[in-house]
Amino acid sequence: ATPRDLEAIQKSEEAESNVEVVSLSNNKLLPDEAVRDNANTKPKKTVSTSSSDDEDDEGEVETRKLLERVQKKGIQVVSAFEGYAFDYGMRVGDRLVGVDGTDITPKTSVEDVRNLLRGEPGTSVEVTFEREGVEGPQTVTIPRTIVKINDVKLATFVGDPKDGVGYIQLSGFASETGREVRNSILALQRAAEEASGGTRSLQGLILDMRGNPGGLLTS
Repeated sequence: ATPRDLEAIQKSEEAESNVEVVSLSNNKLLPDEAVRDNANTKPKKTVSTSSSDDEDDEGEVETRKLLERVQKKGIQVVSAFEGYAFDYGMRVGDRLVGVDGTDITPKTSVEDVRNLLRGEPGTSVEVTFEREGVEGPQTVTIPRTIVKINDVKLATFVGDPKDGVGYIQLSGFASETGREVRNSILALQRAAEEASGGTRSLQGLILDMRGNPGGLLTS
């Protein structure tokens, strides 16, 4: 080697002795001090979740307010069937406050009330309720029985039966709804024939389904 080659090798060895090679993310080689400086000066990423947190908090507040309003309203009668609770004085909107001496509190669930009302057919249950516009609670005694609700509430004629225009009020669609409607139509047909002296049968039919919430698709 020439003197110039020896000088180049010496400079290379001196440079290597002053450099500690490290791997940074497996894609770049830097001196150790440069790595430390880079780590110290690199800006840190921060993620702000204040907006989503605020939305979650607002949602929880609204949910609590809704639950409080529901609890204040209590458990109310949504349907009083004729022939059963309706005949004993209960009406839609009545707020239940007790069943057989058991108080209904804001923590009482609908399922709890349902279990209190159920029992052996032939036994009785005392129901205490409050009604808007009426002072003080009221208590009625209702006999327990197997409830059968007809979906055809009314089958009659509009105007003179001789004209043969029938009217059927249908309140729902249960397993027996088809049979009930068919029997009602047959009864209207016979009544129309009798009223007209056999000259005409049912000429038209009004099917009233106002307030009908639906039910079984097969019906």
